[in-house]
Amino acid sequence: MSISSNPDLDRVEEKEVENREGWEEVELASISQRLVNLILDTAFFYGFAAIVGSVLNSLGFEKFLQGWGAYGLSFGMMLAYYIPQEWISGKTLGKWVTSTQAINDDGRDLTLWRAILRTLCRFIPFEAFSFLMSDGKPRGWHDRLSKTLVITLRKTNRANAGNNTESSRRQWQ
Repeated sequence: MSISSNPDLDRVEEKEVENREGWEEVELASISQRLVNLILDTAFFYGFAAIVGSVLNSLGFEKFLQGWGAYGLSFGMMLAYYIPQEWISGKTLGKWVTSTQAINDDGRDLTLWRAILRTLCRFIPFEAFSFLMSDGKPRGWHDRLSKTLVITLRKTNRANAGNNTESSRRQWQ
């Protein structure tokens, strides 16, 4: 069974995803989860930017923050916000809140290259709206171009986790 009617997703059909302790099911994140991720990550990023901007301003870099330096700083801070989080855990702060995770489209954890590519694709104009153009299982341009998926994780009964081979593996739904 395919996880969606989208031909781009058919190749992940019936692939296994390595077991992560205490998790049982894997399915693509919903449109509402992706929207909440966007809102939360935007808020967290602006909080991060405000702190960095305040520190730089207090250190005497106010002229730098008024010109092209501000654009370069914003670019660098966005790279610093997304890449380490997604490479290390597949989760940004917003994804932690919504129990979602970015993974490679073959079910493996994100590589550094895929985390970098996902982040660079976020700079494409109107990219934030690209996930709305799919059929109920959103994949934005930063997902498609980097060959990644955002999945939702649901906790399972930890007492039963890993009791046999079947329960220690997760199947695409």
